[in-house]
Amino acid sequence: MPQRHDRRVSLALLVAVMALALAGCQMPFGPQVKVSGTVYGEQLAARQAGKSVPVPLQGATITCNGDTGHSGSDGAFSFSVSQSSAYNCTATAPNYSSVSVSFSSKGGAISLTFGPKQAAKCATDTATGALTCGVLPPATATLRGTVTDTATDQALPHVKVQCWNSAMDVTASDESSRVSATTDSMGNYVFHNLAVDPWGCVAGADQTLQTTTLKPGAATTLDIAACTSGCPNFKFHQGSVIHRLTAYLLFWLPNGYVFEPTGNSSRFEHLMEQYFQDVGGTPFYNILTQYYDNQGGPVRNVVTLGGSFVDTQPYPKAATASDPLLDGDIVHEIDRVLDAKNGAWITDDEHMVFVFTGLNVQECSGQTANDGCTFTHNAEADFCAYHSNSFFNNLIYAYIPVVDGCLDTPTFQTPNHDQIADAIISIVSHEQFEAVSNPTLGGWFDGTGFEGEMADKCVRDYGPIADADGNVMLANGHHYLVQEEWSLRDQTCVLSLS
Repeated sequence: MPQRHDRRVSLALLVAVMALALAGCQMPFGPQVKVSGTVYGEQLAARQAGKSVPVPLQGATITCNGDTGHSGSDGAFSFSVSQSSAYNCTATAPNYSSVSVSFSSKGGAISLTFGPKQAAKCATDTATGALTCGVLPPATATLRGTVTDTATDQALPHVKVQCWNSAMDVTASDESSRVSATTDSMGNYVFHNLAVDPWGCVAGADQTLQTTTLKPGAATTLDIAACTSGCPNFKFHQGSVIHRLTAYLLFWLPNGYVFEPTGNSSRFEHLMEQYFQDVGGTPFYNILTQYYDNQGGPVRNVVTLGGSFVDTQPYPKAATASDPLLDGDIVHEIDRVLDAKNGAWITDDEHMVFVFTGLNVQECSGQTANDGCTFTHNAEADFCAYHSNSFFNNLIYAYIPVVDGCLDTPTFQTPNHDQIADAIISIVSHEQFEAVSNPTLGGWFDGTGFEGEMADKCVRDYGPIADADGNVMLANGHHYLVQEEWSLRDQTCVLSLS
């Protein structure tokens, strides 16, 4: 008797096989749209050092309306999604916070890039329709720790802990970069959702900045030992600091005057410019990152030479000991040049003018010749340079004379083969460091009147000197001979801070 196949069983089997085939092949239904672009993430090590360095991000996942793609070694991705009138796309990666965007598109292809710049929101190029979002930032972190008394090692309950983000890309006026909390009964504090950047914290009445860097998506511990009694006199007086210095150099040199006895004024001017181009971002200038204010937090290790100008306008006085320039003459000269610059030179709390006058030009720092001067006059107040500020036009400035009594150096072998210029550079650094830590005379000092600012505490302290190479090497391999500066952490004079 012939066998008869059960057609119902065979039909069910066929349907099942077709379903498996469709599932295995992921065959799309309906029109498809290609999504392509590049994903950038901020390099973690650079961000922990306070800098934003975007790099192509390998292994990122890009999800659009439920479909996914992955970036290759060059950060590029490309995949297809079902066509729609609206799209929701997100880029994610391990150790990074996600970036999402919602948009409409009627085209057959979507160009979507994450980075390389930081951006608060995504933007569409009106000409090409390409969509650009911000670079993926590191995943936020937690900072916690315990505050103890330096002397007793006992936990300090109910004290205020303040922390500032000291990254290079955080603006001085960014209040969101400051966080504060109060320790619990066991002296513990905690902050959540912090950016992966360098952070500095102070606790209670202790003003020494404790620093750390955070790890993405993880908790970092920063225990703080706080001074509660017998603390150093050198302290913060609630004024401001200069967070990112932009320096303008004004060489006031009328015809017939020089900076050097040889008449080589251009070399002198060049070396002053070179110093300001070299000092930022160095271990030497990093000493200042221990100093902070309540608005923008710590000083950043950033210095910019905003410009220089040689002015041949005659001095209004003989500029001698019997007829010296006065501080009002210096301010008037700055104002005159600022007017001539027509807004190109800015006066605010992040910009500063350094005024240089010719060799052995004499000046007194007040409104009369009875104040401190560049020549022997008032033993307590005579000076080699000074910094000041004018509230009328928001001006911060330093006056740098070039006078014989201030040109001594601890060695006749100078790193730039110019004893006058090298001596003046050390004086410039003195005024620069004091002005940055105490620009309006209400910041950091020890309250002793004259000689109370950070550089005053280290006058004529040079530390180890390597003969012709001076005592510091700044940027671009250039060597200098400069005085040491006061370190809050070390409570002594130093030439660098790691």
